[in-house]
Amino acid sequence: MPSPLTHIETSASLPDAADAVIIGGGIIGVFTAYYLAKRGMKVAVVEKGRVGAEQSSRNWGWCRQQNRDARELPMATKSLDLWERFAAETGENTGFRRCGLLYLSDSEEELAGWARWRDFARTVGVTTHMLNADEASERGRVTRRRWRGGVFSPSDGIADPANAAPAVARALLKLGGTVHQGCAARGLEIAGGEIAGVVTEKGTIRTRVAIMAGGAWASSFCRQVAVRFPQASVRQSILSVATNGKALPEFRFNPGMVASVENNWYLEEHRWAAIARMTIRGNRVARLEILPVTMDVQRDGFPALPSESDAATINAAMTTLSKPFGTTLRTNGWYTEATLVT
Repeated sequence: MPSPLTHIETSASLPDAADAVIIGGGIIGVFTAYYLAKRGMKVAVVEKGRVGAEQSSRNWGWCRQQNRDARELPMATKSLDLWERFAAETGENTGFRRCGLLYLSDSEEELAGWARWRDFARTVGVTTHMLNADEASERGRVTRRRWRGGVFSPSDGIADPANAAPAVARALLKLGGTVHQGCAARGLEIAGGEIAGVVTEKGTIRTRVAIMAGGAWASSFCRQVAVRFPQASVRQSILSVATNGKALPEFRFNPGMVASVENNWYLEEHRWAAIARMTIRGNRVARLEILPVTMDVQRDGFPALPSESDAATINAAMTTLSKPFGTTLRTNGWYTEATLVT
C-alpha cells in the first residue's frame, strides 16, 4: 500500500542545460534545488518516480533538537529555523509547526540521560524540561498508565511527510527551476575528467554540477563512476489500523518508552529479538512497526540479518500487538512480508 502523498504536475520536457542537476526528488533533493535557485542558479531536479514518494513520505515527520548528538545539534536548530522561514518566504504549506516533542519513560537510566542532555542543551540555548511522574503521566494520559518521568522540548515540531517535499517542489517551480518526475538518472557524461552532463531515461541535460540526493539508491548510482558510498538499506514494516471513529482500545502491552509529537503517539516495547512501536494518530488511526534488534553492524556499516529463529519471535510480537484492534497479522517468513487480515 502506498503512503499518502500530494501529487504535483511537472514537465516531461527536459532543459538542454542547467547550472546544476539534482538527482532525486525527496526532501533533500528539492530543498537543495530550492536554495540553489534562490541564489539565481538554473536548476533541474530529476526523479525516477514521484516527488517525495519514497522515504520522504514514509517517516514520522519529526523536526527535532531533543536528544541530538552535540555535533549535529547546531544543524538541527538551524534546520528548524529554515522550516519555519520557508512558509513565510513561499506561501507553501509543508505542515511544519512547533508543537513540541514529548518523551516518556520508566527507565531511571534513560531519564538520567535525558537530564544530562537537558543540562547540555541549556548551554547552547535549547529549552527542554524534565518531567516528574505526575507531570509525565498527565501529559501521557492517552496511554492509560503512570510513567516514572519524561522530557518535553517545546520548540521542536513536525512537518507533514505527505505534503513537505511536494510543497518545496512547487516553490522551486515558482523560482524558475524545473522538476521532472518519472525520469530516472542513468549516468554521467564526462569530458576532460569533469562532469559534462547527466544522462536520464528521457535524454541528457548538459551541466557542470550534479548533486546526488537519491537516498537508498545513491550507492548503486555512485558505483558506476567509481565512487564508493557505503550505505545500508533496512526495510521496516508499518501497519495502519482505522477504528471507524471509535476510541482506541486499551493497550494490552506495556511499552518501555513513549514519544509524542502533537497528537501523534509513538510507543515502544522491547520483546526479545524485536522492537514494537505503535503510533496513534488523532485518536483514530494507529501504526505498528516491528524492527529486529539483533542486527550486528558489520564492516562499512552494512548490517547482518538476524538469525532465522528470530522470525518466529518477531511474528509473535506483531500478532500480540495487533489484537487490541480486532485484527491479526499473517506473516510469510519475515516480518517485511506481513499481510493484514481482518
